Amino acid sequence: MNKKSIFFVSICFIYVILFFMSCGTTNLCSCPYLVSDVQMVVESDESDSDNKRAEVFFVMENNANKNIVSFSVSFRLYDKDGNSVTVDSNSVSTTVNKTLNANDCSDVSFDILPYLSDFPEEAYIVDSFYVKEIRYADGSVWTDPFGIFSEQELFD
Repeated sequence: MNKKSIFFVSICFIYVILFFMSCGTTNLCSCPYLVSDVQMVVESDESDSDNKRAEVFFVMENNANKNIVSFSVSFRLYDKDGNSVTVDSNSVSTTVNKTLNANDCSDVSFDILPYLSDFPEEAYIVDSFYVKEIRYADGSVWTDPFGIFSEQELFD
């Protein structure tokens, strides 16, 4: 190897080390939560037109050693053909104010009717679901601004 190659390899090695040693990167490398069973639930009472419900439901496990006081989620909704069904944009973000104790899990659901143009006759597909911010009782905040830990749904 010539001197230029050795120098180039050395610089690349240093950048890789700095990348993985930075606080923000190590924060993203360890996910403090686990989400499972993400789905949309649709229920309506034909005898009562005001009794309609469209929610996103999931199970969230807090893997951190501190209590969660709230978290923000982001996701996309599609119909069975892969078409967007939301009012403004295809991406939905909302904050859930729910306490979740350290190393505990809980069912979570929230209303999505404000984001839909019409009440759905059947459940839509929830795609690219991820927790983008977690606020803890001690005042600290964990973020995943790019959706690195998103759950993807595949279309045929």
